[in-house]
Amino acid sequence: MAEKTTAQAQQKTGQKAAFERAMGENIERMESMFGDVQKLEKQTIEQASQAIDDGAKMMKDMLGYSFRLHEQWTKIALDSSRRATQLMVPNWMA
Repeated sequence: MAEKTTAQAQQKTGQKAAFERAMGENIERMESMFGDVQKLEKQTIEQASQAIDDGAKMMKDMLGYSFRLHEQWTKIALDSSRRATQLMVPNWMA
């Protein structure tokens, strides 16, 4: 009977060691996985930040272009109005 108890105790000890080893390996894999996830998250944040910066630059450039275009259209409209007025007013009135 004592031999049976000793064998059972050894079996339980072996099972406990195997379980602890398996859990330790699992935690190591989880640590590795979370490390990889953190690297990917960092890359994602950097890319998103760059995209935001690029988008802001593009919007500023578009705003500047829109303003220059408006200035040109205003000048063209005023020049056209002046020319049309000159054509419509007879020389004797000028």
